[in-house]
Amino acid sequence: MPVARGGAIKAKLNTRPKMDENGQITSGGSSGAATPTNRAYTSVPQASSIRPGTAGDAENGGIGGDKSAKVINIKRTIADIERWPGIMKGYLNLTSYTVFFLLFVFLIMEQLDVPNTSKIDGMVRHNLLDQDGALSNVLDHGSVFDYLLKDFDSDTGSFDGDDGGGILGNLFQQEWYNGNPITSDERGFLFQYNLLIGGILIVQERGLQEPCEGMYHLFYPTCFTEKRVTADPPTTSNGTFILDDPEYLRQLEATKFGKRTQLEDPLERYAATILESFQYDPVYQGFSTFLSLAEGTDKNMRKVQDLRDMKWLDKDTRSVSIRFTFYNGNFGKFAYAKITMTLDQAGMYRLFDPESGAVTMKSNGGTQVDIGALNMEPYLTSADFTRLAFEVIFMVWVFWLTGSYVRELITAIVKMRFRKWFNHWAVLDGANYCCFIAFIILRANIIKKILDNPVVVPTNEYKTIFQEVDDMTRQQLTWNFFSILLCIFRFFKYYEFQPRLQIVNKTMGASMVHLYHFCVIFFVIYVGFAFAGHLNFGSSVRDFSTLGHSMQVMWESLFGNYDLGPSIGNGNLSYINPAMGVIFFISWIFLAPMVLMNVFIAILMDSYASAKDEGRENAVKAGKEEPDAVSDDIMQFITYSAKAFQSRHWKYSDTVLLHALQKLDQTKPDPAVDTKAFKQELLALQEKREALNTRISFLEAMTADDVGGEPFHLFWNRKFATFEELAQVVPFVNRKMKDEQVNVEEMAETWDETVRFVPDAEEEEGDASLVGRLPVDQQVEKLKAYLALLGKQNQEMKAKLGM
Repeated sequence: MPVARGGAIKAKLNTRPKMDENGQITSGGSSGAATPTNRAYTSVPQASSIRPGTAGDAENGGIGGDKSAKVINIKRTIADIERWPGIMKGYLNLTSYTVFFLLFVFLIMEQLDVPNTSKIDGMVRHNLLDQDGALSNVLDHGSVFDYLLKDFDSDTGSFDGDDGGGILGNLFQQEWYNGNPITSDERGFLFQYNLLIGGILIVQERGLQEPCEGMYHLFYPTCFTEKRVTADPPTTSNGTFILDDPEYLRQLEATKFGKRTQLEDPLERYAATILESFQYDPVYQGFSTFLSLAEGTDKNMRKVQDLRDMKWLDKDTRSVSIRFTFYNGNFGKFAYAKITMTLDQAGMYRLFDPESGAVTMKSNGGTQVDIGALNMEPYLTSADFTRLAFEVIFMVWVFWLTGSYVRELITAIVKMRFRKWFNHWAVLDGANYCCFIAFIILRANIIKKILDNPVVVPTNEYKTIFQEVDDMTRQQLTWNFFSILLCIFRFFKYYEFQPRLQIVNKTMGASMVHLYHFCVIFFVIYVGFAFAGHLNFGSSVRDFSTLGHSMQVMWESLFGNYDLGPSIGNGNLSYINPAMGVIFFISWIFLAPMVLMNVFIAILMDSYASAKDEGRENAVKAGKEEPDAVSDDIMQFITYSAKAFQSRHWKYSDTVLLHALQKLDQTKPDPAVDTKAFKQELLALQEKREALNTRISFLEAMTADDVGGEPFHLFWNRKFATFEELAQVVPFVNRKMKDEQVNVEEMAETWDETVRFVPDAEEEEGDASLVGRLPVDQQVEKLKAYLALLGKQNQEMKAKLGM
């Protein structure tokens, strides 16, 4: 049986079908007889390649049909097989980069522990500090001390009662909710689970005084600047302060303020409690007061009251910050909190306004609450060491990618291919690797800082290590933000191998020229309106008070996040300047959201349509109706994977097929193509097609229904007159010219723009233009002859074009 089967296959392979001049398979084989199998292949186009499980099987009896007699398109099959490894490589690169990105995000999430940090932040911000209530009502120096010492009444919106409450009352609780006193072992707990470390540090920053300038300097001689008062001592090589330096002692003496006689009087209590608060402290870079947890609530309250009595805050005060740290054992984290209240030169503390828009709430220099959760034991549990293993993997991966990037750069420079290698993807890759390296260095510095400065608790002093680690963590977050942003852009680099995924890339590429021209126009309008809003409304509306805020307002208004409407919801603009508010609002809404945003969308839609058309054209060139989708690639991968488990795959693998077809491709001659003859034939057919289309349009118009009721129909070109005929009629309708000879040329020149002329014969209908001037029976016969000729020419053209 195997021999007979092989003989049958050989016989069929020797039966080669014939091709016609158009490359189609004819019905006759080498035997000269039209077999059923040969006839089945007459509909197979030249460009088709035979794949397992395709429509070609159905034409030959499905899976059980005779497949060995099929005709294989060598070139296309080779191209398909060679294309698949490139697709697989593209998916592997995309998958590898996705894993790398997810590893990076996983490490950041594990290091920061965002869910638990958010819980701590909410407790401190809203419960402990009362950011939305008491803190938002700090307006002047007196209310700073009220915030520290007095409870806030949300109903009246003011600080009421005697000293003993406030934020200090929350931080130094003396009794439980049932009135029982808090013992020394329980002292320092905030909301049950958070234990205060050391105490509270209050730091004041003071500004320098300078003589005022101008013609009114005698009336207002002293101005209070934003320049800070400092007295920083020199340091040794290991960072230790040299406190006996003469220049430092002179500067330190100049920073002292307040009622020195009363403060330095040993008989007064101030010398032992708050004297050092009235001179510069280089450790905390300001004028500081430390409220120690060990000293108890009453003593700390008395110290703050003494600061108020001795006018610690005055005209030179520029800002006041309240800092403290606590530990939550449930989360294993230290939390560092800092409240900063800044005094502007108008005499008021910049407000925190919870009812304002996003612009105002993020106002630079306003009341600001910074909270950071810190893990001072980064590698303690088994989960921590698991994270450490992933960090090492990520670090090795980053350095390997960076090394490959540098090697490619050096190779491109040495081989004089730098301009070809250097593109926008190279810039993104290099910037991303720099951000990753910065992240690794900052992380290593944070670990080193923690290990070099172990926290010993309990303590009676304020530890600056928490603030230093928090600052470094915020720097790391900034680098992480740019890293993630660049990673998102780099994903588009790995979409280019897939026809469907690359449509967005091509859309952006096709629209780039139009977009940057659009951005120039948009930027001029955007910045211009920001200037106009700042100048017209900035003096009275806080959201327009600076150019930066004004630009953010205009940007947010594009997306409906900020209401500019003077009569809709934001009455400030119309209240300040009614006419200008209406003009400003209408002109901005018309130009930006209505016109420019629609132009922007139109640019992208046009580029997207062009990218889709380009993808479809490339697919047609590859013998497909549409570009392959990701699902198509997945199905093809499943098909190839299933074939790998077949028993005969080792014998008839795709690699064997590729090599066999390549060998046949080298031995078989390429089809002869007479390009010149094809071009000449194509040109002739195109000319004939244009003539036929013109004639078809004319005949369709002439055979339309109710042509008599349409004065502009071509039919009425058959009813015409000449100017000579018109000259014979004019004297009968114009009595003034009854006895006058009509000048035909003068009349024609006068009415040249009024009358409608019959088109030239060729322009209107070609060679049959005189048909309408023949008798009716001859017209019918002539038209029938032309229609028959037209049908014959149509059939000839379709046959030659393969339609």
